[in-house]
Order: sequence, then C-alpha cells, then structure tokens
Amino acid sequence: MDSKESETVIIGDLFITDISVGNKLGLYTILINPYTHGLESKFKKNLLSGFSKFAYNCLFFILLVGFF
Repeated sequence: MDSKESETVIIGDLFITDISVGNKLGLYTILINPYTHGLESKFKKNLLSGFSKFAYNCLFFILLVGFF
C-alpha cells in the first residue's frame, strides 16, 4: 500500500500488540475497549470499562517501573 505514516491510523483493542507497534511505526493509534460492545446495562459498561482501565494502568506501571 502506498500510504504515508501521517495519513494512516491503526485501531486496536490490545495495547501491547496493536497500539505499541503502531506507535513504533509512527502511525496514529486508537485504543478501543471491546469488552463493553453489546452491553445494554450502563452499570455493566462502566464496571467493565473501569476494570479494563485499571488493568491497563497496572500494566503501564509494571512496564515503566519494572516488576520489582
């Protein structure tokens, strides 16, 4: 494909595989939360999205600071 990095977007649901690779390639990236798709209950959506944000924050902390 003949696309420029500044005109290309990668959409992903996993930070490690989709978003980090897109960032390394110089692409615009969009992180989505697939766990809340199709849920009708606002409470369940908020609960699952809050938990996934917490999990991503824990992952970032472990990656930046180190496990020990």
